[in-house]
Amino acid sequence: MKLRLRGGDPLKFRGDVLILGHHSDHRPLRGTAGSLDWLFNASLSRLWIQKEDLLDFGQVTLFSPQGKLPSASVILVGLGRESDLSGDLRRESYRIALKAAGGLVVQAVAVEGIPLQEQWDMEVVDDLARAMGEITDPVARQVDLYIPSPELLASARETFQTNAEHHSHQAQP
Repeated sequence: MKLRLRGGDPLKFRGDVLILGHHSDHRPLRGTAGSLDWLFNASLSRLWIQKEDLLDFGQVTLFSPQGKLPSASVILVGLGRESDLSGDLRRESYRIALKAAGGLVVQAVAVEGIPLQEQWDMEVVDDLARAMGEITDPVARQVDLYIPSPELLASARETFQTNAEHHSHQAQP
């Protein structure tokens, strides 16, 4: 699997699966999940009312965009309470969602970056890369990580490039 860093709106991703995360203690729905809910006429909010554990940590829900998005499917992964999320749990949520995507026939997957306590850190890239490395069966050829702002994207690309160079130097004899 190849990891690419991207900016822009993940809801415009033209590929097989879009992976979003949301916290169980954020009501109403926020960010990209909130925009998705708006596109689906609050069906996600209504589902959350009926199924209270929808956004508990590790819960995975598959949605069909029904032509409202360019992606073929959306996977929503519950992140649990925001105060409980750590780097290890973020990595685990990525792994859970990617394994769920692996149950579908996919070539390209998009993942929305998940901040910790609403603070962006560049370890989001490493957490996703490590989660990808923990999956034995490749999920897709390409995984795009969406990062919300041009400044954060530039910083993430710099960090990602530096880490990739470091790992390639370690691998040489």
